[in-house]
Amino acid sequence: MASKTNAQKIQQSRSQPIISTEAMIAAADLQHVSPSQIRFSPFNYRQHMDQTALEEFAAEILVHGILSPLLVRTTSDAGFELLAGERRLRAALMAGLSSVPVLVAQLDDEMVCEVQLAENLQRENPHPLHESQAIARMQKAGKTIDEIAARLGKSRKFVYSRIKLSELIEPFQQILFAAKMGVQQAYEIARLSAASQHQMFEQYCSDWQQEHFQMPSAHVISRFRCDLTRAPFDITIDNLVPATPACTGCPLNSATLKSLFPELATEAVCSGLDCYQSKVRAHFAQQIHLVTRDFNPDALVYTHAGKLEELSPVLDQAETLKDLPRYSRWGIRELVCPVVPESNDVSANDFMSQQEAEAARLSEIEDYEQQLSDYQNALASAECMRGLLISEKDVRVIDFLPDNRHSTVATQLPTARQFQEAVRDGTLTAENVEAEIKRVQAKQDRSIQLDREKVQLAMHTAFIERFGVPEANDSLTKADEVAIRLIVFQSLDYQLRYQVSEALGLNAEALSAERYFETLAGLSQMQFAYMLRMAVAGNSESKRPQSINGWSLRAVAAEGGLDVETIEQTQQKVAHSRGEKVRLRLLELQQRKEQLPAADRSDQVYN
Repeated sequence: MASKTNAQKIQQSRSQPIISTEAMIAAADLQHVSPSQIRFSPFNYRQHMDQTALEEFAAEILVHGILSPLLVRTTSDAGFELLAGERRLRAALMAGLSSVPVLVAQLDDEMVCEVQLAENLQRENPHPLHESQAIARMQKAGKTIDEIAARLGKSRKFVYSRIKLSELIEPFQQILFAAKMGVQQAYEIARLSAASQHQMFEQYCSDWQQEHFQMPSAHVISRFRCDLTRAPFDITIDNLVPATPACTGCPLNSATLKSLFPELATEAVCSGLDCYQSKVRAHFAQQIHLVTRDFNPDALVYTHAGKLEELSPVLDQAETLKDLPRYSRWGIRELVCPVVPESNDVSANDFMSQQEAEAARLSEIEDYEQQLSDYQNALASAECMRGLLISEKDVRVIDFLPDNRHSTVATQLPTARQFQEAVRDGTLTAENVEAEIKRVQAKQDRSIQLDREKVQLAMHTAFIERFGVPEANDSLTKADEVAIRLIVFQSLDYQLRYQVSEALGLNAEALSAERYFETLAGLSQMQFAYMLRMAVAGNSESKRPQSINGWSLRAVAAEGGLDVETIEQTQQKVAHSRGEKVRLRLLELQQRKEQLPAADRSDQVYN
């Protein structure tokens, strides 16, 4: 009878926003039982507990005892199942207490889940993952979002976000428990499909236990999100991939769940990672085929390295693309043809006189012709390349220089005509004047730069004419020797160049060309020997004994004081021992052969 009364009291408390511990105490019987009689609940969502804090708590209750009773229910084997108070029970077991106070209540599984969550929400400010796991169980038990929110006294947004967080895969849960990422970042990852989460973890987070680990950026996470509102392909097309329907109406499209979760009404996220990626690859395969039908690019240019990784199956299948050099979009100078200025005549009714308008027009034409000349010279240069630019959504052809020292497109300053119009109509401002000053200065700076380039080009032409035959060259000059050092340094791969730069202070970006040359000239013989030997070893061919690079490495090593003979003799001993074993084995096989009947022997003779 008492049990029925308890159940009725609990049922009545369901109309309250949260089931309070006080209601549990009023409805349950207080007893003292041995901690060993209590087994932990399979419904308890708290899986992570600070061991140090638990040991400190155990020491405390050893002195003061447990002040707040545990909540339990009876089991079929005359024992008890813990409903609330896991931390207290673990501390009691650790402290070796002989008995603990408990409140014995008869609750069904659904009530247990609610009580455990409510008790922890009230008392402990629990970990968000623990909350999410418990709320997810309430939903699986048939509770709606609104019912869960009402039971816990929380907003729908809170409940929904915790349900999504429960979809975080185990490896990312460990990272969140270890406080190596924030809850918001965990929520963004939990919105990915399980397949996307696993792929992201393997690529970016498998080393999360390392000391200096950092979670990937929001951009990286977004690449795994499969956001259909930003898909590069048309989501309404059937059979973009053979036998695959359009994304609209697909059950893997979160937009189809908006009746269940109104919060998703503005979203369309695909949970089918493999299907989404196959459509992305199919889209780009079509784009690349169309663009490259009539030309072969010199290089691939990408906006994000991850996009190339994603499209590697497509690129590897294209014979003309797979071995091309690759450049970051932010490490090149794109060549853009300047726009022809407007040539509309200015009538007498406009804001400037015909003479002023003509002067402004001539200035614009002069600027345009200079920009066009720069553009054409860049196109004609040996460094110019025609590349295939692969962006997040499409593919296009660009002309570029593999150099980002200059901006891709010059800053668009007001034209001379716009300045004259402002003067004429009385709307001239300090900003207009400052902009005109910048335009004139930029034009002068560019003219000076062109003067330098013309001088350098003339000097380069004269250089070839003067020294273009062997007979015109005498012994090496000091400048020749410095040039040799430059060529050696530039032959280093990226990693070795960085290593040598750090060791010798050869930071090309921080030094002017003149200062850079002087630094090379000032290297000691020891420093140059270091650079040269790194260049010799940095050539992959130097690992091959039959190549000239391999022989050069041996010669440099021997004359540099390395005991090459000892290295060779050590391997010769190994080879001799191996050869002796082979000789004995062949001898044994020959003897076995001779013991065979004559008809079974072959004509093979082993030496």
